Amino acid sequence: MTETSPFLPWLDAIQPYVPGKPPKDILGQIPFDSLANLASNENALGPSHRVLEALGDAAATLHRYPDDRAQTLKGVVAARLDLDPSQIAVGNGSNDLIDLLVRITSAPGTEVVMSEHSFPTCRIAALGSGAKLTLVPQKNDTHDLVAMAAAVGPDTRLVYVCNPNNPTGTMNTEAEVDRFLRSLPDHVLPVFDEAYFEYAESAEFPDLVPRVRRGERLCVLRTFSKIFAIPALRIGYGLCPSDVTSRIEKIRLPFNVNGVAQQAAIVSLSDAAQIPRARAFNVAGKGYLRRELDRLGVSYTNSQTNFLMISVPEPKELSIELLKRGVVIRPLVSFGLTPDRYRVTVGTPHENERFVHAMEDILRGTR
Repeated sequence: MTETSPFLPWLDAIQPYVPGKPPKDILGQIPFDSLANLASNENALGPSHRVLEALGDAAATLHRYPDDRAQTLKGVVAARLDLDPSQIAVGNGSNDLIDLLVRITSAPGTEVVMSEHSFPTCRIAALGSGAKLTLVPQKNDTHDLVAMAAAVGPDTRLVYVCNPNNPTGTMNTEAEVDRFLRSLPDHVLPVFDEAYFEYAESAEFPDLVPRVRRGERLCVLRTFSKIFAIPALRIGYGLCPSDVTSRIEKIRLPFNVNGVAQQAAIVSLSDAAQIPRARAFNVAGKGYLRRELDRLGVSYTNSQTNFLMISVPEPKELSIELLKRGVVIRPLVSFGLTPDRYRVTVGTPHENERFVHAMEDILRGTR
């Protein structure tokens, strides 16, 4: 049979990532001068003032190529975590690293295992590689690590765990993760996406860095997009065994992380006040939202992140009703969840109040 298309046949089944619509596009449709944008899990506090000051200096080098291997940043991260620089990978956001990890492990005839309701980059990367994708149901809106381990077979090469999880906000404990890792065979690479780990308040949240330090076969992904608040610059890093990072180096694109992003990341790590400041901001905002949602009778998950997943059966188009009132939240149907589930980012005090007042107005009309 003669092929009539140059394209990989398995790409036809992939549903692309659906980002939230940019506020400037929404503003063209509704009569508001500004929006309370609570859809994208951004840190409304913003980045360190040191980063903003450093951007001017970095702009003076825009005519130069960046450090292709991000050696200075790797050194800073390694020193901070008592790792070797060879155990650090840097990517164009942790998205980039997820894609690279799938590419070095997975191909037609292999399998990737992940939760059915989680960050979709791994799903897209796995299907794009031609691998079989196995989605494991959650238990109480949390990764069922026992079921995920049971789903691993001889063809499995990568297991992806977003912890704390996006979009549910829930987490797996140290004990759960320890049992999970002990149960995995050697031919499987576990990947933990910790984009929100700095926000976790539970004392049971696992610390995986000592495992990386000991040379265990796992990867831990982190980002500068969330608590460090520089998502526009696209930079993240991975903590992995050196035999993993060396393979990433072989296939990543040259200069995959720009110089401005590298400098901003280094400066972000130098400001010891940024994390506690952002955590306190988040705790206060999330506490306010929880109290008000309790008052309104709206259920939500026990989030360890900078957002809440809420459940509102009526009205069916809650996000549209909120948009009419100048508030943007994220419907979660694209994550495979039911239409009554939504994700609400912790915003500024004013944005949080706008959301609560809009919710009160909407729910008053449905009860």
